[in-house]
Amino acid sequence: MKLGHTIAVRHGLINIKSAMTGEVLEHGRYKILEEIGEGEFGRVFKALDTQEENKVVAIKKLKMIQDQSSLQIMKELAIMRDLDHPNVMRSIDFFMDHKLNTPVLVMDFYELTLSKYLKGRYDAQLAFSAKEL
Repeated sequence: MKLGHTIAVRHGLINIKSAMTGEVLEHGRYKILEEIGEGEFGRVFKALDTQEENKVVAIKKLKMIQDQSSLQIMKELAIMRDLDHPNVMRSIDFFMDHKLNTPVLVMDFYELTLSKYLKGRYDAQLAFSAKEL
C-alpha cells in the first residue's frame, strides 16, 4: 500500500496518509511524522519518541507472516532488541499495535539508507576493508 491509498476499517473508509501522519502509538510515546519507506517486511515511518526528549526514531510496522504467530514474532523482536553490534541497527523498543494487530519495531533513525550508502561506495569505487566486513 502506498501513501494516499484508501483502506476499509470498521467505521468506513480512511486515507492512509492522514491516518499515519500524526498518529500516536504506544500510549502516546511515539508520534508518526511521515512514511519513509515500504518493503517486503513492512512499512517504515520517521517518528518522535516523546519520552526521550522528542528523539527522532524509525518505526517499522511489520507485516504479519501467515505461518508465524504474534507471540513468535514478539520473541524474535525481544532478541533483536538485545543485540549489540556496531554493524547491526539498534532496536529500541517493540510492541503490538492492537488497532491493526501488527507488530511494531522501534529503531535508531538514520538519514542514510543502506542502499544509498552502498551506492555511494560503489560510485566512489571504495572497497570495504576486512574490518568493515
